Amino acid sequence: MGELWREHQDQYFREHGIEARVDPVATHAQEHVGPVRMRRVGAEVVERAETIRQSNQEAARDPAQVLAALTRNNATFTERELTRFLTKQLGAEGDGQEGRDAIKEIAAVRVAVLKSYDLVPLHDRETGEAAGRFTTREVREQERAAMAAAGGLVRQRTSTVSERHANAAQAERTLRPDQARAFEHAIGAGNLKLIEGRAGTGKSYTLAAIRDAYERDGKRVVGLAPTNAVAQDLAADGFREARTVHAALFALKNGRTEWDKRTVVIVDEAAMLDTRVTGELLAATRHAGAKIILAGDDRQLASIERGGLFAEMRQRHGSAEITEVTRQTVDWQRQAARDLAEGRFAEAVQAFDAAGAITWTDKQDEARSALVAAWKRDAADKPGASRFVFAYTNRDVDTLNVELRQVRRARGELTGQDVPLETRHGRAAFAVGDRVQFTETDKTRHIYNGNVGTITFVDPSTGQVAAKLDAAGRDGREVRWTAADFQGFRHGYAGTIYKGQGKTLDRTYLYHTEHWRSAASYVALTRQRESAEVFVARETARDVGQLARQMARGEVRAASIAWPTREELDQQRPRPPEWEPERDKEPERDRERTGRAPERDDDKLRRQVREALATKRHAAHELAGRKAREGPVSREVAERQVAAWTRDKRPAERAPAPPAPLLPAWRDPTGQGRDQSWARHVPRGAGAGCLSCVRRQGKPIRRRHQEPSHSA
Repeated sequence: MGELWREHQDQYFREHGIEARVDPVATHAQEHVGPVRMRRVGAEVVERAETIRQSNQEAARDPAQVLAALTRNNATFTERELTRFLTKQLGAEGDGQEGRDAIKEIAAVRVAVLKSYDLVPLHDRETGEAAGRFTTREVREQERAAMAAAGGLVRQRTSTVSERHANAAQAERTLRPDQARAFEHAIGAGNLKLIEGRAGTGKSYTLAAIRDAYERDGKRVVGLAPTNAVAQDLAADGFREARTVHAALFALKNGRTEWDKRTVVIVDEAAMLDTRVTGELLAATRHAGAKIILAGDDRQLASIERGGLFAEMRQRHGSAEITEVTRQTVDWQRQAARDLAEGRFAEAVQAFDAAGAITWTDKQDEARSALVAAWKRDAADKPGASRFVFAYTNRDVDTLNVELRQVRRARGELTGQDVPLETRHGRAAFAVGDRVQFTETDKTRHIYNGNVGTITFVDPSTGQVAAKLDAAGRDGREVRWTAADFQGFRHGYAGTIYKGQGKTLDRTYLYHTEHWRSAASYVALTRQRESAEVFVARETARDVGQLARQMARGEVRAASIAWPTREELDQQRPRPPEWEPERDKEPERDRERTGRAPERDDDKLRRQVREALATKRHAAHELAGRKAREGPVSREVAERQVAAWTRDKRPAERAPAPPAPLLPAWRDPTGQGRDQSWARHVPRGAGAGCLSCVRRQGKPIRRRHQEPSHSA
């Protein structure tokens, strides 16, 4: 409801020419209070809203919580975004004393945040100047850990798929040259492979070939995806194991499944994974010694939470690209898809307009009516074609679903009475024949977020509903639920662009609003096989040029490691010799004097730890040798022996021990004692009889006895 209210308020601002917009960012999620009649003093909803408001205010005074809120959905932020967040949480209306106090408090908190120890300023990699963006140490460490896991996977060299199995997998299908290069890249040596597949280029087809090759080679292939809808597409493409990344990580953590060196993990739409999940997935793969293949497109919609690591891994470790567009059947649409992939939005929009694929109206409501009319006409002409309407906001989706459903009811395509049901998106009427889409998951009913289907049964008395899910080329399975127990569903005629990523449809209809950005535009305009129509109001975009600029607007969703810190720049930039301070020249003098590099503090600490561990090992070893020669050793003797060895920092330089007595009879049944000629037969690591111990004691031994080794 909060999102619906925000959209309603933003629409009012636009209609009245007000620049302000409702900011969705908050530390604690808020609820829509409701109409004025509900806002009476003492009402539960009002008190709850006031409690949340006070909690947000308190959180906004804490720099740590402010930084956490600003980096929840994006790895970086600007000073402007910081000020806007604080103004929303701490601002007061009016020019009175309360307003002036709020301004002072905002300024004080802003300074505290910018001076916070956890804040990390970012810089331009080329010029070294401040980039005007910030991140936090936590975000930076999380990204570095994920990249370190990726680097470890790259260094793990694995055997490739045999030539026989690779050829057999390719013989089953026809791969284009760019698909064949991606195939060869994925089956090559190395435990991390990245495939960059643009929209409509046949990425899924290539992944099926890669899966086939590894399965023929005797590997266990696990297909993963960020959403249930994409995971089910993998299952339809032949993956015997297909699930979401979250489900796979949960199973690994709880011991319900295991990966090993013969496991190959293939992740589709990997660019939609957020940083935390990406890091956990890479770490789990590295720990198991498995191989992972990440396929995605960083130009499409990213994760809701902060992400951007797919692009960084691609730049650092390389990738194979699948670039030839084949989804669209019309030449100019394929070229437009290539233009969109390369960021040439002006050329793509002009192509759509020249082909008559853009319908212009004066008002926004008229654009929506034109879309419904076009959908109605096409549904009558080609009833068997798959079609879907894309909108940017849930509010627009709900409105379009109502109007499109009315078209079907007027045609008699819905049978039986309308049964009003409560859903997570509000109360709506459903009947047999209605299209339905699921927005939540209920594994007990085998319902997954992203599933779509057609309602086959509705019981008005119990609210029980049955639907047959869509399945490519075969009959879908049937699912059942009751509205009282499960409310994560809505009409399935229109949906958000985010739901459309990874889908292929015959015909699409795009309801343009000013919210569109480059990633959403790219996804929405590349889902179609036959046609895509855009409906635009001139009050939102007056001409093709402005429409292209609106569609091309980008959002900075990159990982923070896309920018270096000042410390990283200083480490990368060579220091001129004439600028070196005197303290930096001292180590060089030490090098010239001693002939070796000076010892750093961390190297010194490591050396001390190694010596301490060696001391302990030698003490234990000495005790074992003494026990072998003289029999059991008392605790007091053992403690004195360990203390004596511990006091000596360099065990190798100790004075030779006194000659050891002959081996006791129970250790030397031959009774021949020691003999110099036997020393060369004593193996290294044979405990008290090893050569290093013999030399340290100054005496050779005769027998080859078995004792705990140094490594023990």
